[in-house]
Amino acid sequence: MQAQQPKAYQMVSFKNAAQKLRFELDYAEGYLAASQIKLAQPRAKTQIFNPVSGTPAENGELSFRANSGATIKLLGIDQEATSPKSIKGTYRFKGKVLQILFYRTR
Repeated sequence: MQAQQPKAYQMVSFKNAAQKLRFELDYAEGYLAASQIKLAQPRAKTQIFNPVSGTPAENGELSFRANSGATIKLLGIDQEATSPKSIKGTYRFKGKVLQILFYRTR
């Protein structure tokens, strides 16, 4: 029986609710490419956003995209730091922009 390899990252959960939209961020501390955002809204299928790239841009933005074309950008991301208590971001879909703030839940 082989011993299992330890995970190289830890999942940290964040949530936000704004204008009947519920965002859940699974932030993969130590391996951002494994992060994922779910968006639940009334009378609609849950959308899943995956990272466009596994690393943030030089300005600290980490972009996520759903199959619907909607995007979420997390701001001020430093992949070398531990996960913060909150993360600011923007949600864009069909020309509308919504500022969001994720709060750590565990």
